[in-house]
Amino acid sequence: VCGDAEHLRALCKVGAFDIYACATCKTDHATPMPSAPELKAYYDRREWFEGGEVGGYQSYDAQTDWSLEVVTSILAEFVDRKDLSILDVGCGSGSVTRRAAERAGPDGPVPGVDISEVLLATARAASASDRSAPVSYLLADAQTYDFAPASFDRIVSRMGVMFFADPPAAFAWLAAAA
Repeated sequence: VCGDAEHLRALCKVGAFDIYACATCKTDHATPMPSAPELKAYYDRREWFEGGEVGGYQSYDAQTDWSLEVVTSILAEFVDRKDLSILDVGCGSGSVTRRAAERAGPDGPVPGVDISEVLLATARAASASDRSAPVSYLLADAQTYDFAPASFDRIVSRMGVMFFADPPAAFAWLAAAA
């Protein structure tokens, strides 16, 4: 993700993919880049998220919390209104979705979209205990999901866009929803 190849450490091989950890950005990398269906197949296994598999996440939030402060500072720049609509692409366990909802206000729809049902179940459970934020979660691939045109004021993503197979096409697709 950060491009710092000097600080990559081999973690494991999963199927046809070599998994590396980067000491600089604290992110795992897969080579070659898996397709969206391949990612979904790996990420929807509970073993990957519960730490029962080498290279899996012990806790998704614990591995990605290092970047939450940066995202929160970006969200703080958003216009503060009670009906701001924010889409969270690749929402994972929903921590950014819930932070975005705090910024959106009580009338702002804040959906999170992800391809992993396992992560969305975690997001839904966390959101159920925090009723202050108006969030919803959608199982879909943001690269191809048919969002209504001009339905979001802002689109955010902490970790999701790095998995886009064709980033320019995906960003153009999402721009139509903004």
